[in-house]
Amino acid sequence: MVRLPRPVRVLVFLITVVVGLLLIPLGMVVGLLSFRYDVRRYVRGVGLSLSQLLNTTSARLLTALCTGPGGMCFGNPDITTSAVLGWNQVHGTLLPVGEFLIRWLDILDSEHCLKAYRAQWIR
Repeated sequence: MVRLPRPVRVLVFLITVVVGLLLIPLGMVVGLLSFRYDVRRYVRGVGLSLSQLLNTTSARLLTALCTGPGGMCFGNPDITTSAVLGWNQVHGTLLPVGEFLIRWLDILDSEHCLKAYRAQWIR
């Protein structure tokens, strides 16, 4: 694989961000309005993608706010935010903000982060 010069990589990144900011909301609306396939599957897929995006883009902030010493850091683009919170919950390395987020998510979906943890690491 050929490595592009740094200015080109930066330009490609910026173009991707701009195009994403423009097309992602439009694509989500079109996706939700076209009922040709299972809407639940679509919403679940978008939710997983957004959680992975949050885990990647906000890694340092989430790690500082939610993870104590010895905990798993956020930042892996292949893992959801909920799975990382679940890992830290199981291993007892959550800070109060992380515990708050887990309680909030549990209101929406009982044991949400534990289920995400199990789906990611317990197979």
